[in-house]
Amino acid sequence: MSVNRKILILRVFAKGPHKVKEIIKQTNIPQSSVYRTINILLKEESIQRLMGRYALTTAGRKKYAGQLEK
Repeated sequence: MSVNRKILILRVFAKGPHKVKEIIKQTNIPQSSVYRTINILLKEESIQRLMGRYALTTAGRKKYAGQLEK
């Protein structure tokens, strides 16, 4: 069973704040998919934007707690 893109991106955010380019490089997910996923995560308040980087929120950590570790 493969891990979906949202979870792959969240796992990177779980390590700390990242820029979009860093997410793309670490996950090999296409830029358009990364932006689309980030917008979804922002709307559900699982991540927030801080000084040009995106970071996992407390709510995001709780919501995806069981899926953030490899």
